[in-house]
Amino acid sequence: MTASHIHPGATGANGGVFVSLGLGEGEVTFATGSGSFTKRVTVTADEANSILANPASYYLNIHTAANPGGAARGQLTRVQ
Repeated sequence: MTASHIHPGATGANGGVFVSLGLGEGEVTFATGSGSFTKRVTVTADEANSILANPASYYLNIHTAANPGGAARGQLTRVQ
């Protein structure tokens, strides 16, 4: 993984970086190709409120060296 961001954009739409998750190249690696990790980031109140107001209009994009435009993408959802 080289980077990960939250972007504005509904399903099928792309947007610029809204929140960087602060992951540096090589910071997270999965020797078997899968795994999990936890990372804390700070967002502004406006950023948090925008995401909470309509999470489906944002997506998480994970970038890799082999797929710099994005290796995995997932729309955000509200979890109660």
